[in-house]
Amino acid sequence: DYLVRHTRLLPRDIVILGNSLCNTIERAKNRNDLDSIEIHIRNAVSEEAKIFGEEQLIICGHQIASDQIPISAALHGYSGTYTGNKEYIRGIADELKQIIKYIGKDHFTIEELKEAREFASKFFGKESDPFSILWQNGLMGYIKNNCPKNEEKIIFKSEESTEFAISLEESTYVFHSCLIDCVGIEPIGLPVLY
Repeated sequence: DYLVRHTRLLPRDIVILGNSLCNTIERAKNRNDLDSIEIHIRNAVSEEAKIFGEEQLIICGHQIASDQIPISAALHGYSGTYTGNKEYIRGIADELKQIIKYIGKDHFTIEELKEAREFASKFFGKESDPFSILWQNGLMGYIKNNCPKNEEKIIFKSEESTEFAISLEESTYVFHSCLIDCVGIEPIGLPVLY
């Protein structure tokens, strides 16, 4: 669970993480440093999670940039300014990080989400909803209570879901585990499992 929850559940991520772990273990064996192998494994997972989180935030940045294109941009030939400029997209991803850091932890309440939405409007205006974009791209979910057997279930956007906006009717929300390492937020609740 620990290893997989830091990936985006893509076969590519799991292969990359597996290769990194094999290299980490091999280096530890060569240095005769197997006593601290758990620390080496956690560091390797953290490094890969940072990369996975960065990639996913760039994808979110592209989506926000596309949402911000004025209607007449293609007609006048400047839509590429919004979608093709890597620095612009990187800036949006960095703004998303600031918004996530504003919350500062992997589990948070609806009240904290509403406060963060107000903070986010300073970056993206009232028209954009960065939290729904994080939801659509699997970086944010919510805890569904009242499940059978009194279990909690964490809901992330799936391809089967028809909802494009994250529900604002839940009591607890979560960020994907890769954002702990990528953005530097605090893991405060039980591990986020998928």
